[in-house]
Amino acid sequence: MVIIFAPAVNALVTVECGGSIPLNPDLTPKEWSRPINRIDDAAYHHDLAYAKHPDTANRNISNSILINDLHSIPNPTFREQVERVIVTLILYTK
Repeated sequence: MVIIFAPAVNALVTVECGGSIPLNPDLTPKEWSRPINRIDDAAYHHDLAYAKHPDTANRNISNSILINDLHSIPNPTFREQVERVIVTLILYTK
């Protein structure tokens, strides 16, 4: 999980991806950690792929899919744009 203060949105931006979203044994998100926006939903699907594929090659594919999913979100809110930049930068460092 990455927590960053974003002055532009005057809030803490919490970005969870890469296996950090708490999941139930059936791979559904816990009640208190359900996706709250389209970035969270894309990160949830990314976490499912990480849970199913422990190897680096498939995880790299999952990272590419997440980046494509993030940039395919139509009419993102300002907060989604900020989160998208943060997540994309993190994934490019992997």
